[in-house]
Amino acid sequence: MPGDLRDARRSAAKGKPVRVTYYSHASFRLVTDQGVRLLCDPWTYNPIHNLMWQFPECPIGPADYVDQDYIYISHSHVDHFCPLTLGHIPRHIPIIIRAYGDLDNPIRPTLVEMGFETIIELQHGETRRIERDLTVTLYADLGTVDSAIVASDGRHSVFHQNDCMMPIEEARKIGAAHKVDLALLGVINSSIYPTFFVMDETRKKAETEARKQRVLDRSSAYGEAVGARFVVPCACDMIYIRVPDSDAYLGPHTFDFRRDAAAKSRPFTVLTMAPGDELDLAEPRLDFTPAYSSQEELMTVLAAMRRRPDVQAAIAAQSLWEDGFVHDPAVYEAAMIGYAAHVTANFADMFKHNLDKVQPRTWRTLFAVTDGEASVGYEIALDFAAGTMRFTRAPHTLDPAGRDMVMAFDAKCLAMQMAGVMDISDIRSGWALIYRPGAFTPEEVAFWHVMTLFNAYLKTRGAFSREHAFPGRVSTVFKPDAALVNAA
Repeated sequence: MPGDLRDARRSAAKGKPVRVTYYSHASFRLVTDQGVRLLCDPWTYNPIHNLMWQFPECPIGPADYVDQDYIYISHSHVDHFCPLTLGHIPRHIPIIIRAYGDLDNPIRPTLVEMGFETIIELQHGETRRIERDLTVTLYADLGTVDSAIVASDGRHSVFHQNDCMMPIEEARKIGAAHKVDLALLGVINSSIYPTFFVMDETRKKAETEARKQRVLDRSSAYGEAVGARFVVPCACDMIYIRVPDSDAYLGPHTFDFRRDAAAKSRPFTVLTMAPGDELDLAEPRLDFTPAYSSQEELMTVLAAMRRRPDVQAAIAAQSLWEDGFVHDPAVYEAAMIGYAAHVTANFADMFKHNLDKVQPRTWRTLFAVTDGEASVGYEIALDFAAGTMRFTRAPHTLDPAGRDMVMAFDAKCLAMQMAGVMDISDIRSGWALIYRPGAFTPEEVAFWHVMTLFNAYLKTRGAFSREHAFPGRVSTVFKPDAALVNAA
């Protein structure tokens, strides 16, 4: 936006309180009384993980969507860090991210490659006055890639959690350091557990209900810890579009959170904002209507979405595109052997926030990969006592005996990973069936953490072999026939 138009927009906004507009998923825009606009986690393109679809979809128009002063990206997962959406953002707009350092930074290399001119990197706990009436403090879950922020204009403060499930003690520190008016809490409804875990149906249904309650209790605990007056539940709006059977294992939605908070007399007011709603923090309205008010309504809308011609066309085109990827064992194995050596050489740095939590033992995961009629096993072993990572071939099996986890998936996933269009977060989000005999442990957290950084390792070495995205992804904001913003 030209400077004179931005100045006019800011002048018109002066004297108004902080306003928060819900875009979709975890994407919100905060506008200060000086008119400074901060957009968090822009994401408009479906699908992500090649399986998941955002709903309800973002209703903000393209011109308004890109009219921002700052962008904040909480972490590298594709429902928060969407390069396709960022492709529409003018490159002079500063991007705020967590300071990961130079070792396998999961975000900065992509932003630099895209040509963004200013990247503001904040350490855990660091406060930065971005403009006169906009201060941002970043908080991180140090054992993962996640981060959260508190944004303030000096009168009102907003805590945006995203997916950052930091220790609750950290949340209490946030509550002590900031007078939080509004908490945007991640009530995450889509989960690989128990959705894609192999177990009998009775146990799976019981685990689904138990997980839903854990999520509700966890999110409420964060709202209480930061001392928020108002809470907006968010990031609970995704489905596995190509896996209808997974609908039965979805987690809680906004209406569940509101009902649960009321039943337990939580010390905050729940606002069930829907995409497009705006909240005035000086005079907050309490009568927001959620996008869906019941599980039955949700299922009806999902069924209708799957029947939409544009959705069906996108799925068909994507399936055809995926069939063009062919796994090359030699290329994949060489890359993983190199990555194992890289992790071993940097083990203390890569796990510096995990080593105090894990047991001094070896975590073993088997990738049970099917390639047409053939099959192969790849074992990844993290030895937390010796500080090493090993990658070896192993017999293909679905029996987890002697291992902590077995992941069974198609070899084309590895081919897509080597092409830069998929990573471990994609593979585990609906592509793999997981056999895990034990409970979730800190060692598993560390495993996911190091595997999340594999694609960043490949990227910094120029290893990707082809284009970075399925060309048929669709956006309700940036439609093919719309005039695209000049992002140069």
